[in-house]
Order: sequence, then structure tokens, then C-alpha cells
Amino acid sequence: MELEVATANLDRWKINQLSAQYERSGPATRKILDNQRLRFSQTVTQIRESLAFALDTLSALPNFAERAKALSDKVKELELVRYNSEMQLWIRSMEALHLELAVPAPPPAAYVDHVTSEKPAVPTTWTWSQIQSLLLHLEDLLATVVEQVYLDRYTLNTDFDGRLSNIRHEEAERLSASRMSHTAVLVAEVDRVGDQIVEASNQTAAHLAVIVQNEAELEQLRDELAKLEKTQQQMKDYMGKFEQWRKDDQAKIQDLTTRLRDLRARPRTPLTPPSPDEMREVLRSVLNKHVDEIGSQFATMLCAACATNNEDFLRAVTTKLQPTLELTEKLFERAGRIQENLLV
Repeated sequence: MELEVATANLDRWKINQLSAQYERSGPATRKILDNQRLRFSQTVTQIRESLAFALDTLSALPNFAERAKALSDKVKELELVRYNSEMQLWIRSMEALHLELAVPAPPPAAYVDHVTSEKPAVPTTWTWSQIQSLLLHLEDLLATVVEQVYLDRYTLNTDFDGRLSNIRHEEAERLSASRMSHTAVLVAEVDRVGDQIVEASNQTAAHLAVIVQNEAELEQLRDELAKLEKTQQQMKDYMGKFEQWRKDDQAKIQDLTTRLRDLRARPRTPLTPPSPDEMREVLRSVLNKHVDEIGSQFATMLCAACATNNEDFLRAVTTKLQPTLELTEKLFERAGRIQENLLV
């Protein structure tokens, strides 16, 4: 909106400068009008630059919706490793308990096989309620196993009479097959629950990794939001400045428009013909200028011609005197040899 208003002001001002009143205005008025048009042009340029900067800032923002789908590899690996190691230790303790159950011992007579041999389907995804129910079921199984172990270890094995011994022997033979099958079912159930716990722990670790990634993304979003709020505040400040400039420019436009309407065509003063003295002075200045230019050119050409003539003269004299110089040099050499012979 502000860009449209500023552009309209600039176009309107250009139209005013093309009017007949602008052509009849003086230099001072034209200077004022040109400065005002320059300010309008600068305002339009600033608004366009601010708009381009805001668009570049908004287009440079990342797409957080796509980045939030990917999991980062930078999670708390030490905590996950420690948690998995604790789960492995717990599973080993379950295996030790399985070895204790493998020792043959007579079960109590009142014990009833109430565990089914069918294995329920392992769910592909786990919820916290399913994990909690699975742990409660595992605690019940462990309590049953511990009770069985304690009964097997601490029940008195004294033969009070032969009848009790025979009954126990018969009962042991009768329930031996069912006890072994029941123990195998318990061990299989413990293994299945252990596998489910391991899978649940892996899913928990994955959920923890997702939580860590989401926290990092949330922190990044907060930083980007702070930057956007800062940019928004800057844009509001710019908008306030532009509004104030628009009001000032509107007032100046109104003032200058009023001045243009009040202008009147100035009467032109008649031109007086020049006097002979004035024409003589003008001709003298023009002739002096041309005479100086022609004299300087002539002097330059004369100096160049003299220098060239001097070089040619020296070259001709040197050519003519060269044999005489060579003969004189030979005479000096001969006189020198004669003088050397006389001295000897």
C-alpha cells in the first residue's frame, strides 16, 4: 500500500514538472521542485528495498514440518546403553530362575495348572497401558515361580509314616508329566515376556530419541520465532517512519502545488542592441584568443623545425669532416711512434 502511494506521488510530481507552469518557473523554483522529486524517488527506492528484504527473510525460513519427521542420531546414547544393559541383566536373572525351576521336585498337591499353553499374538506396537499390564502379569508369574521354589525347598521331607510316603510317591508319579509340561509352559511364558520387555525397551528408547529430537526442534522454533518477532518489530518501526515521511511529503506536495498555482508568467524585458564599443571589446577578446592560439602553434612548429634543421646541419658537417678527423688521428699515432723511437 505504501509503495503504491509513493509511486503515485512520484508519477504525479513528474507530470507536474512536464506542465507549462514548470517551464515558466525560475532556477530557484526548479531546484526546489527537482529536490522534491529526488526525495520522492528515494522514498520509493527505500520502500522497495524494505519489501524485498522482508520477502527474502520470509523465504529463507526452513520447512520445519518436513524436518520434524526425521529422527536425529544425536541422542543420549550413554543412557540408552545403560538402560539396555540393565534390561539384559534382568533377563539373565530370569534365565537363572529358569535353571532353578529345571531341578525336579514334588509340587504341592493343591497346585492346579491354570496357565494355558497357547501363546498370545505379540503386538507390533505397544502403549504404556499394555506395557503396565504386561509387567503386572510378569510379577504374578514371578510370584508363582518364587512360591513354587520356596515350597520345593522348605517343605519337610520327613517320612512320618509309610502311608504318607506312598501317597506322595503316587502323587508325584501322577503329576510328574503335568508338572514338567507346566514348567515348560512357564519357561516359555517367561521367555516370551522377556522378549516383549526387550521390544518394549527398544520402543521406549526410540520414543526417548523422538522426545529429544522434538525438544531440539522446539528450541530451534523458539529461536526462529524470536528472530521473526524482532524482524516484525523492525518492520513496524520502518512503517512508522514511512508513515511520517508520507505525511511530510504530502504537506510539501500540497505547499508546492499551491505555489505552482500562484505562479504568474513574468514579462520578458526587451533586448537592447549592443553598442559599437561593446562589439569592439567582444571582437578584441575573440581575436586575442585566436591570435594567442595561432602564435603558440607557430612557435611550436618553428622550434621543431629549428631543431630538425640543426640536427641535419650537424650530421652534414660530421660527414664532411670525418676524413679529416681520421687523417689527424693517424698523424697523432705516427708522431707518437716517432717520439718513442727518439727516446730509445
